[in-house]
Amino acid sequence: MVPTLMGWLNNLVRMICAMLLAGMLALVIGQVSVRFLFGMSWVWVEEVIRYSLTWLGFLGIALAVMSHTHAEVDYFVNKMPVTARKVVTLLVLLICLAFFVFLMVYGYRVAITQTRFRSPILRISAFYRMIVIPISASIIVVDLSVKTVAKVRADWIPGFQKGND
Repeated sequence: MVPTLMGWLNNLVRMICAMLLAGMLALVIGQVSVRFLFGMSWVWVEEVIRYSLTWLGFLGIALAVMSHTHAEVDYFVNKMPVTARKVVTLLVLLICLAFFVFLMVYGYRVAITQTRFRSPILRISAFYRMIVIPISASIIVVDLSVKTVAKVRADWIPGFQKGND
């Protein structure tokens, strides 16, 4: 059940990122075309793209963590003995988990403080730009929690095999 939910979450985030990217591309092409053909521009496009880029960036981070495609330097870890490698891997997962819990809590606090600030053209609250920080951090916390539990079960519980939930 957990892998199915994580797969569903991964697909949802991937779909949102794809829609954001497609929307940004369409707006930029439209903006350049209107400027080139008619000598005018849409003033609101820059704000929409700025908000979309923020969402795309943070959700992209969550997607990279979920699919384990983020940058990772594991040269020295791979040179360690097996037990040390297991300890370091678990320690890294726990540190990352703590960081993203911190980001989730304080990102929400920052987003709340931004409610009174509005974008100049569309008058959209900055809250909607900042709320992606705790949202993406929450997605990462869920994913890292599942990965940490799986790692502990696989590496530290004798006789535990995948599928013995």
